[in-house]
Amino acid sequence: MLKKVSFYILVFTFGLIPFSCEELERIGITEEEIVNALKEALSVGAGSAGSQLSSLNGYFGNQALKILLPEEAKPILENVSRIPGCQSLIDDAILKMNRGAEKAASKSVPIFVNAIKGMTVTQGRDILMGSDDAATQYLKSTTMTQLTNAFAPEINSAMDEVGATTAWNLLFSNYNSFAGTLPGQILGLAYVNPNLGEHATEKALKGLFSKVAEEELLIRNDVSKRTTDLLKKVFKEQDSN
Repeated sequence: MLKKVSFYILVFTFGLIPFSCEELERIGITEEEIVNALKEALSVGAGSAGSQLSSLNGYFGNQALKILLPEEAKPILENVSRIPGCQSLIDDAILKMNRGAEKAASKSVPIFVNAIKGMTVTQGRDILMGSDDAATQYLKSTTMTQLTNAFAPEINSAMDEVGATTAWNLLFSNYNSFAGTLPGQILGLAYVNPNLGEHATEKALKGLFSKVAEEELLIRNDVSKRTTDLLKKVFKEQDSN
């Protein structure tokens, strides 16, 4: 059976804190070391997520995370693609959205690390005792504004290179005007955010946190994530069980 390591030994050890300080002394682990080990593990995981997504095709080549144009606009996009030259604009817009996200992803690492460094013992305890994505949710709550500010300029700049921002904002604005009319409502057309940069940034961050959640799951289960002396010290007690 696959051993549940990393976070589970931390949970076990944290569980000893209120009841047996002697036990902590026996195995030579302090509460501070436990929280620092958690921070190290999360830093490694967040760094891995950012590194994977910032590589070429980190977004564009990942079918689960690839940023596409709004699904709600599919009816109009199908018609627009028939106009000479427009399919190229669609393809370029999709490529540039993803390239911008890949460029921005590298900026997520220091933002995540700062949030992790600022984690208190209480917050660390809550993460250890929380759900499988507790750390991801912590990072989301503490970094979303900074990440949005980091991602948006890169994505908008990439799309501006092909004139996608202006063209698509105009297209979606006109589409929304029609969607709000009676014929549009009869056809069931849904409102689309006319700001393509906002749409792409939202999808990019959703993909980023999806990757962070994957890394968190690995941290909770994979012995190979013991990448530092501190992690090995905190988690070694599990090996004897």
